[in-house]
Amino acid sequence: MARFVGRKLLLIAILLPLLNWVGFQYAVAHPRFNPYVGGSVLKLWQNQGLAFPSYADYLRGLARGDLGELSNAPIREVLREPAKNSMILVGAALLVSSVVGLGLGMLSVSRRTMRIKPWALLLYSGGLSLPGFLVGVAAIGGLIYLTLLRGSSARILPLSGYGIDEHLVLPVLVLASRPALQIAHLVASLVESELQQEYVRVARSKGLSWGRLLWRHALPNVASAVAIAIGHASRIFVSGLIIVETLFLWPGLGRLFMYDIGVRADGRAPSALYAHPELLAALAVAFGAVLLLTDLVASVLAFWLDPRQRHPNGAQLTIH
Repeated sequence: MARFVGRKLLLIAILLPLLNWVGFQYAVAHPRFNPYVGGSVLKLWQNQGLAFPSYADYLRGLARGDLGELSNAPIREVLREPAKNSMILVGAALLVSSVVGLGLGMLSVSRRTMRIKPWALLLYSGGLSLPGFLVGVAAIGGLIYLTLLRGSSARILPLSGYGIDEHLVLPVLVLASRPALQIAHLVASLVESELQQEYVRVARSKGLSWGRLLWRHALPNVASAVAIAIGHASRIFVSGLIIVETLFLWPGLGRLFMYDIGVRADGRAPSALYAHPELLAALAVAFGAVLLLTDLVASVLAFWLDPRQRHPNGAQLTIH
């Protein structure tokens, strides 16, 4: 296990500086012509009285703990609030997808046949074939139609904006829907497979209840794979964060990234964030760090949850 963690940490140490360099160089090599203002990125910087930085200068500042500046504000301060907002959104989506996925997966298995129920197979095949953002577009379209049909008083949920209240509902729904189905499908498939084992049949013949059969025998043997699936779901959150935050105007890192590459949902001209090398380098490292560290945590958790890994020479679980 120590070697495995060491290899993961070495990979992180290699990839994060590479992502930093790629993010910075992409911004520097960004198409100079700006169709919104009819000028260039370089001219945009010069108009603000700023010098277009070189990567060597950036690294020297980075060694001093200086991430750079954006409109005379330290990038560290610029990232603080969006990072907090994105963590709230991802944390809520992770909690919802994990709880819903585990619960739905266990409900999908029939007590009588110990097989996945037909309605669950239909739900998984249909739900997993749809892209996550389509749920968001459908939800927004439905709420807009309801508001136009019944008036502004009929609006159930806000369509955009930030708030630790009902503003979270739609972004979390869109972000968590596909991961929840993936976790549920995996849980149902693994539990179904585990329930076909001979030791489970022996346990049932001894009168073991359905709940004890699941919690004491089936779930401990599939927990490792479920932990890895939840880790993979976190990757979907990070990749979907850009679309979801842009779609719902959530002020997080994903929306900040879209502004940095010159894309705005409101169609207005890019701001001072446009093609900012130091900011894009920091965002690339932030997204990469979350993905790599999540993978590491999920892998370590999967190892400790798997009784066959903790006790490789142990005997078969005893039926009580």
